[in-house]
Amino acid sequence: MPATTVYMIAALNLVSGLEAIGNVPIAVLERTGDDTEAFWNRSAQILCGKTGDNLCSLPMTMMRDNTNPLGLARVIRYTGPNGERRRVCAVLPPAEDVSPMLTATGVSGGNTYSWEDLPSSAAARVWLMLENAAHCLDVDGGAGEDKRADAFASLGTTLIFGDPSFAAPGNKSPARVFAYYRNADANRWAVNLGERILLDTWKAEAAGVVQARTGCVLVADTSSRLDVDLIARDRQIAPDDVCIPAGQSGGPRSGRMTDANLWIWMYQTRLGAPPQPWTPLKTFGSMQAAASYVWDQAGKLSQR
Repeated sequence: MPATTVYMIAALNLVSGLEAIGNVPIAVLERTGDDTEAFWNRSAQILCGKTGDNLCSLPMTMMRDNTNPLGLARVIRYTGPNGERRRVCAVLPPAEDVSPMLTATGVSGGNTYSWEDLPSSAAARVWLMLENAAHCLDVDGGAGEDKRADAFASLGTTLIFGDPSFAAPGNKSPARVFAYYRNADANRWAVNLGERILLDTWKAEAAGVVQARTGCVLVADTSSRLDVDLIARDRQIAPDDVCIPAGQSGGPRSGRMTDANLWIWMYQTRLGAPPQPWTPLKTFGSMQAAASYVWDQAGKLSQR
């Protein structure tokens, strides 16, 4: 299965987790090209299937942005069979070929950026899907909810991709660029939190792999630093951090796996980057647990 498909499936799973958190059905719509009437008809069918209510005759004229490549979210309120007020959130996923430049310009409100500050198409699609869906849980549509949606998308994207390149000097996680576009503080710390989880996971994995392969004991250094983007990366493994296995001169001596030297072990040895295969959100016991964690942290980050 292509990696892009795996990432989007994980994003949709997080979206499903939001339903239980917000107690609101979230219907993921389908694109029908430029045919607005076909879009309305198909959307009504999806909404009927999602809610179990007879929404097939509900006017869909409010859904006029069906060709928006960035996607959208709309909360639809209606009357249930017994006169009760109900709601459902309709989310149109971003286009499969959504442009990185269009994403950056749209999210930032009209600014343009150089190529190195653009997301990949895959990251843009996942981030936009999560950001749109997060608005399904909005209450007042205020700035705090915009920050929460952005933080949810940035943290979720970081933990879905699990891209290890940021561990090396000068590189960044797929979601890091969204802090350049808006809500810089919330987006920056969301990515930092995700990177903290990734670094801690990979340090422990790397220490285990090295010991299993060489008998060399590496201690995974614990760190509570969340300003991951400011942690200097080592240019080489410091002499005090080098491990020496039994049987070699000076050994046995344990070494140290740190935030700063992890990339050297991953990229300059046969250890691999990351040390163990990454699957989206693999540090969580379930997708619901992942959704609850990411949503909870996004709420806290939105208050910064």
